[in-house]
Amino acid sequence: MSAYENEISPDDWLVSDMNANADDDPVVYERKLRKKYDKVKSDTSSIDGLSIKAPDWATVISTKSREKSRAVSFDLTLKKSELALTVGTPTGTRFMLGKRSVPTDPEDYRTFLEGLMNWSDSDHPLVTEADFKDWSKKNPTKPTVYKTYDEMVKKSKADAEAFRTWAKTNAAAKKALDELTKTDKLKPSDAARVKALKAVDAVLPAYYKSF
Repeated sequence: MSAYENEISPDDWLVSDMNANADDDPVVYERKLRKKYDKVKSDTSSIDGLSIKAPDWATVISTKSREKSRAVSFDLTLKKSELALTVGTPTGTRFMLGKRSVPTDPEDYRTFLEGLMNWSDSDHPLVTEADFKDWSKKNPTKPTVYKTYDEMVKKSKADAEAFRTWAKTNAAAKKALDELTKTDKLKPSDAARVKALKAVDAVLPAYYKSF
């Protein structure tokens, strides 16, 4: 499984000075930061498992002044092992507001990413629908395990089609299916048909291991 990573610094989460050449009054700026924090907290409240806590505003403001920044941003960062919300100067020091670990089980991770996709929008594109579809294509859902190819065909046309698509990329599987096709008109009990089915069954483990 490959991890999906992204970082967003939404425009509506940015707190800028009124004057591009000077710091705002600290009291006024802290009021602006607190108001923006309330918005960010509300915006992220539906993200499962992400609990945030306000930072020391005086420290944030003094850091902004020391780093000669004209703004403070709230950023949401998705990495391989965690999802984190931070605040600080856009290109400088960041302070952690909250974080949560990322699921390690492939299917739990898929559900987690889908939840972030549903949370995302054009202003907060952490996981877009296109990105999720692209990730899903590269990390397909693990298939149901069948004892035989015959069982697969009888229980799920979709699973059988997925297997046949994969078989085109595997020489042994492709050969086994080609041989099976030659016996399509034979009775299920015919020795040639039985032998061909067993040959396909023999490549099923390789198919399951490919996920």
